[in-house]
Amino acid sequence: MKKLALAIAVPLAMIGAATFYTSTQIESTTRDAVDQANIKLREITVGSGAGISLKLLSFERGLLSSAARYQIDIEVHDEGETKKYAVLLQDRIEHGPFPASRLARGQLMPVAAQNHFQLERTPQTRKLFDAALGEVPLVGDVAIGYDGSRYGSLRSAAFPSNS
Repeated sequence: MKKLALAIAVPLAMIGAATFYTSTQIESTTRDAVDQANIKLREITVGSGAGISLKLLSFERGLLSSAARYQIDIEVHDEGETKKYAVLLQDRIEHGPFPASRLARGQLMPVAAQNHFQLERTPQTRKLFDAALGEVPLVGDVAIGYDGSRYGSLRSAAFPSNS
């Protein structure tokens, strides 16, 4: 009986230690990801007459998950006029190595974090939310590997046609 208890306790302790370690690293990983995203955004908008940047507005670290808010700033130069837009995203970050949402989907490969983000309702995005008929118009998931790799998906709500 003692061997069985030990066989269960040791792996659980190791997973708990890995989760705690990941929780201490996730904020710096998130800040690095924002910096890398801004580099990519500058690259893809060169010569387009538009500018896009990402800002981390807040970060609340927890033991098993954290919460972050981002702002995407968009500047469009059109006919001598500059228009500015700001879009907010909410992000729930599950800490690795085995985030609960991945386990529930049968994804057993360890990851540093699993992000679940969605567009936030603001006066600027109100029409999108109204058109999505109660759904969040834009949601996504990104898994961050321990090697820094990122993979995920971005989904939009089904918008009814006005026929």
